[in-house]
Amino acid sequence: MMVDLYSLPNDFPGYAAGMAMPTGRQKADALQQSLAQEMADARFLPYLQCHEFEALVLVEPPRLCTLYDVPNAQMQALCRECAAFATAEDINLGQHSHPKYRIEQRIQDYDENVAGPLLAEDIGLATLRVQCPHFGEWLTRLEHLDA
Repeated sequence: MMVDLYSLPNDFPGYAAGMAMPTGRQKADALQQSLAQEMADARFLPYLQCHEFEALVLVEPPRLCTLYDVPNAQMQALCRECAAFATAEDINLGQHSHPKYRIEQRIQDYDENVAGPLLAEDIGLATLRVQCPHFGEWLTRLEHLDA
């Protein structure tokens, strides 16, 4: 299961305590743990994306130019914004600062359902694992299910 941390409903298990954590990673970890406890099934491996799926796209913002005509100044501004964070997973969940909002400010016709998966595939799992360590750890857990 993969769910975005951004706009998570407030009746999600452990919501208040999880959202009180200081970082997106800590929020996601706490909420994942609460959901796993709620489900009480070791086969269930919840994953909350910090802060939303578009964080994966913002690992390499210029890749957006492979699908959209983005003015150079707009792309440079987006790259500067993303560079201010240690990882793309740290791009925050504020109403006017979450990853998808940042993209949509520069690409009016951004279609997350089409572009998001294509761009994530283009960036590649090896890069996403390194640049998004929370995501990478989830993939590793899935890969070790048979072990």
